[in-house]
Amino acid sequence: MRDRLRSKGVPVFGPLDHGTMKSIYFTGPDHLSLEISTWVYPVNPEAWIDPQVVKALNISDEELARFKAPAPYEGEKGS
Repeated sequence: MRDRLRSKGVPVFGPLDHGTMKSIYFTGPDHLSLEISTWVYPVNPEAWIDPQVVKALNISDEELARFKAPAPYEGEKGS
């Protein structure tokens, strides 16, 4: 993502290694500071899902499955 942003002329700070994740920082089109981070170690998606929130938001099993395993990024021509 850093290289992709830089190829579009966006100045990027980082990546910075925070121990559990690595992050890059840049300014978005509305002059907001933005961060993209990635975990250094595998993340268990089940550990981040609160069943009470799923129930309260009426998230279906199909929708929850998409959140847990999103479609892979397909590059510049991806969706």
